Amino acid sequence: MNFWSLGVPSTIFVDDFLPLRKVAGTNGGYQAFFARLPADGSMWPLFLEKAFAKHHGNYSHIEIGDPSSAVMALTGAPA
Repeated sequence: MNFWSLGVPSTIFVDDFLPLRKVAGTNGGYQAFFARLPADGSMWPLFLEKAFAKHHGNYSHIEIGDPSSAVMALTGAPA
């Protein structure tokens, strides 16, 4: 996936291992850290989240953030 940092494009490669956490109160259910699966069950939001976390160092660095920084990272344009 391609992101922008300080006006410079960078490509982030991710594998198909998705870190999931067990959901309490469900019968063996798991969920991603922040992203939720859309109704159609597509997995791209989870891979986008993983690439964005890798771009910023780890998942804890994206836990609380400004949405405009995500727009800038995805488009390279000021938000």
